[in-house]
Amino acid sequence: MARTRIGEPLLFATLGFALAFGAEMLSSFLYWRALVPRLPRFHSVPFWWWLFIFSPVLVVFIGVPFAQPRQWFVSAFVSGLGVVAALFRSDWQNYRRGLPVAHDTFFGTAEHLSLFATRAVEILCIAIVLGWSAGLFRKKIHRHVSAA
Repeated sequence: MARTRIGEPLLFATLGFALAFGAEMLSSFLYWRALVPRLPRFHSVPFWWWLFIFSPVLVVFIGVPFAQPRQWFVSAFVSGLGVVAALFRSDWQNYRRGLPVAHDTFFGTAEHLSLFATRAVEILCIAIVLGWSAGLFRKKIHRHVSAA
C-alpha cells in the first residue's frame, strides 16, 4: 500500500470544502438569475429546474468522494459543510439587506436557527449518502477493471 503524506488528506478536504462552497454559490446564482425571472408565480418551480439549479452541488457531492474512495466519508462530510457554510453566508447577506431568510423567517431568530439546523442535517445526510454511493461505485469499477 502506498504511503501518503499527512497534508494530502487535509489539502483534499480543503479543496472539497472550497468546491462545495463554490458550487452552492453557483446554484444560488442560477436560481436568482436564470430561474426566478422566468417564474409565473412563486410556487411554480418544476422538478427538472430544481435538478438543474442544484446540479453543481450534486456534481461535487458525487465527484469529491469518487476521487477519494478510501476517505469517502470525510470527503462527503466536508463537502456538505462547504454547502452549509455557503447557505449560512447567503442567510447572512439577506440579514444585512434586511430581507427574510425564508418565508417570514429572519436571521438569528429561534425559528431561523431551527430551520437552518434542519437544513444543515439534511444537506449533510444527502452528501454522505451520495458520497457513499460514489465510493461504492468507484470500488466496483476498480474491481471490474482489475479483474479484466
